[in-house]
Amino acid sequence: MPNIIFKTFPGLSLLTQSLSIVRPRIKKAYFATAKIEEKEVTSTTETEAEIYTVVSGDTLSKIASKKGTTVAAIVESDATITNANKHLISVGQQITLPTQVSTTETKKKITFTKSKGGKLGETLYVIVETEDFRGYSVSINVEQGKDKCLEEPYKALMLKNDQGNYSTLVTTTVGGMSQTEFTNKDDFQDMAIFKIAIDHSDTTKKKAWQDALEEATDKKTQLCLLIDAHSPEGQTEMHINYDGNSEAGQINGENVTNRWLDAKDQWFELKKKDCCTNDITSSELKEIFTNASDQRINELRDNFNDAFEKFSIDTCQRKSHFFAQIREEVGNNINTFSENLNYTVQSLKDTFSYFRNNPDEAELYGRSDDHPADQEAIGNRAYANRLGNGNIESGDGWNYRGKGYIQLTGRSNYESVNDEILEKYQNSNIDIIESPDDILSSKGALLSAMGYWTLNGLNNLADNGSEDSHVNAITAVINLYTESYSERREHFETASNTFKLDECKNL
Repeated sequence: MPNIIFKTFPGLSLLTQSLSIVRPRIKKAYFATAKIEEKEVTSTTETEAEIYTVVSGDTLSKIASKKGTTVAAIVESDATITNANKHLISVGQQITLPTQVSTTETKKKITFTKSKGGKLGETLYVIVETEDFRGYSVSINVEQGKDKCLEEPYKALMLKNDQGNYSTLVTTTVGGMSQTEFTNKDDFQDMAIFKIAIDHSDTTKKKAWQDALEEATDKKTQLCLLIDAHSPEGQTEMHINYDGNSEAGQINGENVTNRWLDAKDQWFELKKKDCCTNDITSSELKEIFTNASDQRINELRDNFNDAFEKFSIDTCQRKSHFFAQIREEVGNNINTFSENLNYTVQSLKDTFSYFRNNPDEAELYGRSDDHPADQEAIGNRAYANRLGNGNIESGDGWNYRGKGYIQLTGRSNYESVNDEILEKYQNSNIDIIESPDDILSSKGALLSAMGYWTLNGLNNLADNGSEDSHVNAITAVINLYTESYSERREHFETASNTFKLDECKNL
């Protein structure tokens, strides 16, 4: 039987049964892409009975949202409310709320798929699978392959970590992902997961990298991974098994095969972002939106660069068409996020059939010398029972009025575009149905426009060409009866010059 002698207390020993020797292993290391899925989880809790007094502007749906319940539950709990009269609540009415309160949480699941290639500057993941190594540190280098390109062969490349810091060495903890809120976090207890970009903080050096990729065979280069795992302090005798490809040195007299992907058909291939997939810059946007503030420009730049590849607005021609339309919709200063319903009495009658048929309400809600326009009341009446909206009391007309970089109008249009956003950009944190005013944020305004763009096949129309007829075809989809066809053609000319469409190598 083994006799254990304690290092710290050499006078103590322990005679024990047979022991199995645990030797930590680094099993796999590879690049990957991530997919994040969202799912709503509803739970219910009991609460004390409550009587709610209706105030001005309340609807049952607003009360349900405010109190963490549903319209159906309120109808069931209050004997005076039925499905027939639930839209007819009045100020001062007392409503018995349900004793069960529902709480809905959005949970996220993340999955990783092994990737054999990526682009300079884009987000990548490196997955290191281990055994008996939880809680220990693992570091990685991404190295130039066997042929010189960005650097000399097997030299470490500069990396940007998920905190935005630059270094050739990135370190994380095995099992760190299991401390997150992802529903499948326990799947990652034995993994070290790195979120990185192959990038350089020195613009001169980054330009040299881009030039090197431009000159490389097939405009790409091969990279590999070097993994360095650390045993806990005070346990320097512990050996680590590396299941990598090549012998990269020795520790305690044993070969340490801690280099991965440096074998035929396993190399990771890095490509340069071309003119189409390059991020847009503030100076480019300033050429299109000449009166916009720096804040508006930078918000649009960051939000577009974060999302454009997800919505495939990823060619110079598609970008030119997209920004030509956005320029007309939001103006030169990027300030028009919401439809202006500040109508006079007469303009209400001229514009909307509802107010032509109800002239007294036009007098009541329209702008006059006696009072300002009641824009919420106008929206709820002008758009009631249209475009997927409910009746006046539902509040849909106001909630789903024209908003965003492309003035999206009506609940049915919001729902379709929201589904498109969820499909293309699952972790955007934008939901224009549950939170219709999300579309008033810079990010929501842009994503709603991108969702509308792809939903209506405008990338395909953009691919048809750059003639006036091609711009007109897209304009007709967005606003058939607009008087701004010529302005949009002018904006396209500006945008195509900005994005150097005549020099694009992908046309």
